[in-house]
Amino acid sequence: MRQPRRLLERRTSPSGPAKRAHGLWGRITRWLQKVGHDAVDAASARRTAMMAAAADQRGTRKRSIPTIAVGLAGLGAMFGAVSQNALAVNFTTSADTFAVYSNYLQGTSVAAYLAENGTEDGTTGVAEFGIGQAAFAGLCAIATQDLPAGTAMSLVITAGEPVHDSFSGTSVPDGVTLDEDGALAGDSLEGAIQASNLFLNSDALGGYGNQIGGLNLGQSAESVYGSARVDWPTGQTQPTPGAFGLSAERLNLAGLHAATYGVSFGGEITLPRLKLQVFLGEKTQADCPGAAS
Repeated sequence: MRQPRRLLERRTSPSGPAKRAHGLWGRITRWLQKVGHDAVDAASARRTAMMAAAADQRGTRKRSIPTIAVGLAGLGAMFGAVSQNALAVNFTTSADTFAVYSNYLQGTSVAAYLAENGTEDGTTGVAEFGIGQAAFAGLCAIATQDLPAGTAMSLVITAGEPVHDSFSGTSVPDGVTLDEDGALAGDSLEGAIQASNLFLNSDALGGYGNQIGGLNLGQSAESVYGSARVDWPTGQTQPTPGAFGLSAERLNLAGLHAATYGVSFGGEITLPRLKLQVFLGEKTQADCPGAAS
């Protein structure tokens, strides 16, 4: 799947369109300032020094480093707290898209509906997903920012077991252990990333559907959250009555790949083997195993 790069403004964002260089990092940094300035400042200083050294070696313009470094440092502090169950996550962005990959997503109590997403050029369609309980066999998220010097920088977040460098789309990836109902089992369940009240929006999501149960397609959008017992996050525009929706008791996707404009974990989340790394250049799914090792 191609790395998504389109600039978008999320429909429910109160802040309006954001410039590409400040979208993801700016929102995260502002949010973290409410949680604790000290942690962000300390991490920012370390990241700024590392970024400046990389810029000297590669001729990158130093003026691009502070904004991105602060954002990356803030994101690192946030996910560090999350990995200790200290915070819920609202990993949303008003301007940038990012890619999410997992060897296997096991979801129960799932709801989704079609909605509009505002862009600088008008609007585009997205699917808003809500999952009551989710378990991931590995997770790899990649966000890429353009630098003023004409190069790119990628933030790669990995957790759980390493994500494969590619998916067939027709089978469960090797190494994923399942029970007879298609649920994670054995080592895959023990090392899984567990989350409750997971929400994301996406215009491109795919995988191999494995033993999906209780699927209802074409349900009126305003009723899906009741069927799946999912409450949409506070402040999110509610589904339009009569619009397309779906609900499912069980939604298993092997080889999950998605382009998303925002992910929100409203409940608790565990992130075993969490790693956050910054690379020069544009990274793709092929880089996920190396980033996790």
